[in-house]
Amino acid sequence: MCRVPLHARHMPLPRFQFLPDGSSPDAGDARPARVKAAASTITLRILATTDLHMNLGAERSSGGLARLASVIETQRRVFQNVLLFENGDLIEGTPLGEEIARSGLGAGEVHPAVAALNALGYDAATLGNHDFTHGTAFLRRALRDAAYKVTVANAALLDGPPIWTDSVLLDRRFHDGEGRSHPIRVGVFGVLPPQTVRWEAGLAGRMRTEDVTLAAARAATALRGAGAQVVVALSHGGVGMQGVSNPENAAGEIACLPGIDAVIAGHTHELSVMPSAPGQAPIVTAGCGGSHLAAITLRFDPDEASGPRNWRITCIGVDALPAADQPSPRVIALMKRVPASVIRRLNSPVGECDQRLSSHFSLLGRDSGLRLVDAAARHWLQQVAPEGPPILGAYAPFHTGGRGGPGNFIDIRAGALRRQDVCTLYPFSNRIGLIEISGDELLDWLERAGSIFHRIDGGSEDTPLVDPAFAGFQFDVATGIDYSLDLAQSAAFDPSGRHIFNTRRLTEARHQGRSIRPADRFRLIVNSYRLGGGPLYGALTQGKRCLLPDSARLHMREILTRFLALGPVAKLPETPLFTLTAPPGSTASFDTAPEADPACSPIPVAADSITPQGFRRLVLRF
Repeated sequence: MCRVPLHARHMPLPRFQFLPDGSSPDAGDARPARVKAAASTITLRILATTDLHMNLGAERSSGGLARLASVIETQRRVFQNVLLFENGDLIEGTPLGEEIARSGLGAGEVHPAVAALNALGYDAATLGNHDFTHGTAFLRRALRDAAYKVTVANAALLDGPPIWTDSVLLDRRFHDGEGRSHPIRVGVFGVLPPQTVRWEAGLAGRMRTEDVTLAAARAATALRGAGAQVVVALSHGGVGMQGVSNPENAAGEIACLPGIDAVIAGHTHELSVMPSAPGQAPIVTAGCGGSHLAAITLRFDPDEASGPRNWRITCIGVDALPAADQPSPRVIALMKRVPASVIRRLNSPVGECDQRLSSHFSLLGRDSGLRLVDAAARHWLQQVAPEGPPILGAYAPFHTGGRGGPGNFIDIRAGALRRQDVCTLYPFSNRIGLIEISGDELLDWLERAGSIFHRIDGGSEDTPLVDPAFAGFQFDVATGIDYSLDLAQSAAFDPSGRHIFNTRRLTEARHQGRSIRPADRFRLIVNSYRLGGGPLYGALTQGKRCLLPDSARLHMREILTRFLALGPVAKLPETPLFTLTAPPGSTASFDTAPEADPACSPIPVAADSITPQGFRRLVLRF
């Protein structure tokens, strides 16, 4: 029986051997030695990008497709047989991506993300939920020029010609250790979260989705029936947990299906590798924003007992290769072709704020950018929301380093705010929502969010503050209340929302000076992604009705832009949105941006240093 570990995402990244001599080629080596397979065997290197979110160039200090392109080029020099795939969430997520979608593509223009994949010779791709953010018409136009094939097995459009196929067959010729060429038929299929039709406004009437595992099993069987000798699954979903109905993340279950040889996972922005096991294909989840490149190595041995041209396939290597330091000039040159009109609009001013907007200490409770988003949302709701209980907010700080690397933070200088700054402050095209909740549900919400932190015991030293199993976007910060979390208690929930301990970190939660009681009623600002469900908060949003009319459910970025157009933003509160406590004298390590000012930390800093990964590591003393 296949048993995927429930906490596979907690596994460290081992450096698996994938060269015949047991060594690991350096992605930055200018003259790498080519891997030579044994005489009668074929070595196939499978590479994949995932969750690029339009991080194409080298604008950030690390990651991006341009830096992954350097790794891809090196891998092609090292390995004779290479396949390259894209695993979804490609065309949305940066100011450039938003502006291209807003302005549209001219008759002769090619979407820069598609142009980059074409130039790098991608073999196939699947789609992620965010690829549908700007509608199916824009997606269809963007993919018009794709030189690679697109596959989604668990989704179908309800109108217009198809954009993708359920699966893809690639007929390739691979070389063995003696240089002999062999025809190999490769089967590829992709899947995305079925909840995509709920997350993206208006998509439910244009597309249907089905259970990921059912579609994957059907696709694998069909590919084998069509003669595929090796099958690769592109899962825009995390490893997940077994036994979940209609799961958002099911790469672990897909890896256990018969007939599948390799699984590329994504969506959760995790960085993890899982080697193959009896009855289970290898799985790689390669971070986000171009931080890493998924890599799986398969060995094909002749299987004479099964007949001619049959192969016995074994996984001999699995890894997540970090992006190179130097970007590929070829991809950088492509980015220079972006129309000047797009760049001008991105740089056009939309408002003014007299203080620096930074997410360096979001996970410690200090985030001026989140304060600005909250102010804009509340101003909008004053105009459109019906009467009701007090309004609170729940917002995720999207840029908190972590899986996105040391460049994954917001740092906007005081003064004029440009259109691209608005996209940076709120990178996703979520719409505003408003739901009614009880005090008991609110307290549960905060307890779930507070599970992102590790437990800190009395006398402990330099315990990592943040549990890397949680993504920053899973951490909701509440506004309109004062609350505190006691980290001496164990986390009550895991990232999937599973209740693991009967503990309580929330020691104080007050609204207007009064303790929040279970029977209290509130209205909570949420975004459309939270309303659509999800592992951590889904139990609290299930069955909730949005209190706003459809006409009032604008994109959060549009609400922010309208607010900034009203005039210069008054001084935003700098007090922490919440407080963290731990046993007196204990210390914890916290990774933030390299340019972060330790003096701005709401928790005293005892020491700081720069990690090999480029983060500024602060030692916090409680």
